[in-house]
Amino acid sequence: MNYIELSKESAHRETLRLAEKIKADFVPDAVVFVAKGAYQIGLDIGEFFCVPVMEIFAERKSNHLKKVFSPILKCFPSKLKKALRSFEIKSDVHSARSDRNVYWGYIPPEATDKEFRNIILVDDACDTGNTFKQCVDMIKHTYPQANIKTAAINVFSSSLLMFKTDYFLYRDCMLSGPWSNDSLEHSKFILEYNVKWKK
Repeated sequence: MNYIELSKESAHRETLRLAEKIKADFVPDAVVFVAKGAYQIGLDIGEFFCVPVMEIFAERKSNHLKKVFSPILKCFPSKLKKALRSFEIKSDVHSARSDRNVYWGYIPPEATDKEFRNIILVDDACDTGNTFKQCVDMIKHTYPQANIKTAAINVFSSSLLMFKTDYFLYRDCMLSGPWSNDSLEHSKFILEYNVKWKK
């Protein structure tokens, strides 16, 4: 399995490539990103299309241990981090705990009370399809007339059995970026999110 490690700059370049793929047959009038990981992806795509960006949360019920151990993960050698990430993916833990706590996050004033027709939902990766499926259900409930498409930098083939991601760049890769708990840029990413987004 290929391992892709993205810096803030390379993630921005990859996101623009993803935006070009979307633009080929879909022009959104709003972007929704899965918080917090897809924050920068959402902002970059929103800027690309010059449309409002909204935040949605889809929290796994099993995230507690990950939060506890995340501060020390970034100190591990790269090979060990790759091995742990590979184990996590192969363990099928995400499929076993499919329920998400889905709710809207921050919505900027320019997006309030608007009726959007074409919405793109973005995340860094689609592991099982559960997050996308449940977020799409929430978006449809809020915007019943909207045509909703999904995009991620990476998808796993197994996820396509549950949910078809419309646009993606990579398939079956282990993906790490500034949004990842084990990234050396993670603290900076979270600080930026808190300062720039949560106004």
